[in-house]
Amino acid sequence: MSVAESLRARAAETPALLDDAAARAERFARQHLPALAPAARWALSGIGASEGVARSVAQWLREEARRDAAFVPLSRWHAESPPDADLVLLFSQ
Repeated sequence: MSVAESLRARAAETPALLDDAAARAERFARQHLPALAPAARWALSGIGASEGVARSVAQWLREEARRDAAFVPLSRWHAESPPDADLVLLFSQ
C-alpha cells in the first residue's frame, strides 16, 4: 500500500472514529451527570489545548443537559470578582 493510499484509508475512517468518540463522551457524561445535579451554576475553564474541550463541554451542558454552564477564562479567576458558581470544572492537559 502506498503512502497516499494509506492516508486515504485513514482519512476515510475519521468520521466513524469521531462519531464513536462523541458517543462515548456523551454516555460518560449522562452516566455521571446525575451525581452533580445539585449544582445550579457551572463554571468551566481550561488553557491551551484544554480550552477547546472546556468550551465544548460548557456548550454541551447548556444545550443537551440543560445546565447553567459557562466557559470562564482562567484569567478571570484572579479578578476582583471571580465567577459565581456552585461547581467548577478545570480541564488540564
